[in-house]
Amino acid sequence: MTTRRKSREIVMQMLYSFDIFKLSPKETWQSFFQIYKKIYKLPQNLPFIENIFFGTIENIVVIDQSLQLIMKNWELNRIASVDRAVLRMAAFEIFFSDDIPITVVINEAVDIAKNFSTEESGKFVNGIVDKLKNKRGTYERARSL
Repeated sequence: MTTRRKSREIVMQMLYSFDIFKLSPKETWQSFFQIYKKIYKLPQNLPFIENIFFGTIENIVVIDQSLQLIMKNWELNRIASVDRAVLRMAAFEIFFSDDIPITVVINEAVDIAKNFSTEESGKFVNGIVDKLKNKRGTYERARSL
């Protein structure tokens, strides 16, 4: 498993915790790593984790609106919390991280959904993230206005 894969899994877990426990982003970060470092070594890639976690939270309104527009027959608050966390993370990377190839974002999101949720989640996430990919150019133009 790559360092970035492990980092994305950590971010997904923190986004899940943020969503479920309704703590502030800072409280989520501190409580997650307080527990994590008792079990594991702290990850080497903390700046990468911090960028994706806090970036996702800072842009969550725009990310959620983008996801809701794509999921015509689904309400974002009704899908599984793990899937929601994965989709939010992937949306952040697609819209705000120009240095990460979209194919990598899609593959990572699908694999993380399969590993932490269900096989069907992988297919669901793949369909949504693929549609997000097609909206990237539109979003970038709107952001630059």
